[in-house]
Amino acid sequence: MIQNYLKIALRNLRKNRLYSFLNIFGLSLGIAACLLIVLYVVHELSYDRWNPNADRIVRVAADINFGGHHFELAVAGSPVGPDAQKNLPEIQSWCRFRQYGTYLVRRDGLSQQNIREENVLTVDSTFFELFPLKVLEGDPARCLTRPDVVAISRSRAEKYFSSPQMALGQTLLLENKERKQVTAVFEDMPLNSHFRADILISMNGNEGGKNRPPVLGIQQ
Repeated sequence: MIQNYLKIALRNLRKNRLYSFLNIFGLSLGIAACLLIVLYVVHELSYDRWNPNADRIVRVAADINFGGHHFELAVAGSPVGPDAQKNLPEIQSWCRFRQYGTYLVRRDGLSQQNIREENVLTVDSTFFELFPLKVLEGDPARCLTRPDVVAISRSRAEKYFSSPQMALGQTLLLENKERKQVTAVFEDMPLNSHFRADILISMNGNEGGKNRPPVLGIQQ
């Protein structure tokens, strides 16, 4: 019975080749478009889902009315974090972000060419509390407590020191003047993250510099 149905279907396809081609091509195109849309939506909805604290973290924004002008900014001043924790007991932890732009980076002690790094963030020592990336080498609770230290991603450890194990304790030279000791190596951040970080500079002792307010994340 099924064999007869298949023969009849093939006979009709041969008899109306143009009509059959248009139908099959249109159906295939529609299915392909639906699959692409589904993949895009799934990817968009997956952003920051790698973080188990995602539903507990908020980004503080500023809503300013000054001199008849209204400003809405996705950043907040540095004092907001400690002040908010004092007044809101439900806040467990907070972390500030600063991005000063690109950095020239090279391994200290070697006459190699500088590499321009774009994904460099200055953060508080609580970074790994709010964003628990897998730390391959070093102590995530203490690696950013000093002003002269950095944590770097696996890819940057392999770029500058061949391996994460060899990177720990070594020194990077930033902007040909700032020496930073590598105190931790963390797994590369997933691509479906709203921010990227390959080098984390300790905020402790590095609050100054370019006059840019930090982004503040609060875990509650």
